[in-house]
Amino acid sequence: PSPAQVGTATEWADVSPGDYRACALKTSGALWCWGLNSDGQVGVSPIGTLVLPTQVDTTTDWASVAGGAYHTCARRKNGTLWCWGNNEMGSVGDGTGVRRPAPVQAGTLSGWGPLSAGDYHTCATRAGGTLWCWGADNTGQLGDGTTQNRLAPVQVPTPADWRLVGPSDFATCALRASGALWCWGTNSEGQLGTGTGADALSPVLADPGPWATLNGGWSHMCGVKVDGTLWCWGSNVYGQLGDGTTSPRIVPTRIGTGTDWADVSGGDYHTCATRTNGSVWCWGQDTSGQIGDGTFTNRTAPFEVRLP
Repeated sequence: PSPAQVGTATEWADVSPGDYRACALKTSGALWCWGLNSDGQVGVSPIGTLVLPTQVDTTTDWASVAGGAYHTCARRKNGTLWCWGNNEMGSVGDGTGVRRPAPVQAGTLSGWGPLSAGDYHTCATRAGGTLWCWGADNTGQLGDGTTQNRLAPVQVPTPADWRLVGPSDFATCALRASGALWCWGTNSEGQLGTGTGADALSPVLADPGPWATLNGGWSHMCGVKVDGTLWCWGSNVYGQLGDGTTSPRIVPTRIGTGTDWADVSGGDYHTCATRTNGSVWCWGQDTSGQIGDGTFTNRTAPFEVRLP
């Protein structure tokens, strides 16, 4: 239940967890994944569980990676987007519903930028500020005004000034160039942050910000504003919002008093964030030791993770 180093390499550049697995980028541009591979979501053969990091493909031009529930997507340095794993509802984005155990190109476009994966859907920005989503749309999480699953990327029909996107389970939030926060999809736990319980099939303004970054968990969202303050909203049954309670929040709620938060990332029922001094803090559900405090005790407020 305490932090452990993955492998012996020291040249990791980025890491993205998915359900029961993780993928990480090396500074060389090589992509490595490990963990549950029931649907090919690790991107290598054989289907099963890989307990050690295994290189995906032989390509060394990967730029970023995002893990959903049972699928993974990654962007190459040439601007193309590739996905693999479960594709039953189109989350791979290759125009089919066929499971893909190895990377296949999502759509035919290039110029992709920041991307993020929800449970069974994926969203990404493109050069010029357009936003595109694909996969499951049963609660409107694709933002195209429908509840129709999409097997290939479709554009969110709004002005082209998006810069960052962060899906959760069946909802999506994204930031516009102004730093304003917009959300859509299911709002059953207040994860849209709009102050109501109403779902939204198209983007709805949640907070004018300005926001610097955001990320989603199972049914909660968190983000850091430009002023360095940390905010969370949505489900809070295990304390994953970090406000010292287990009460849900239907609008962004400030976490702590600090103004030095740098980034945040949501797990299913827990959250971790970094501060500008390089420290890592986690809170929420701890039944599997995911808080990294050496216990299995849930925490409703941020706890600093320290190496033994």
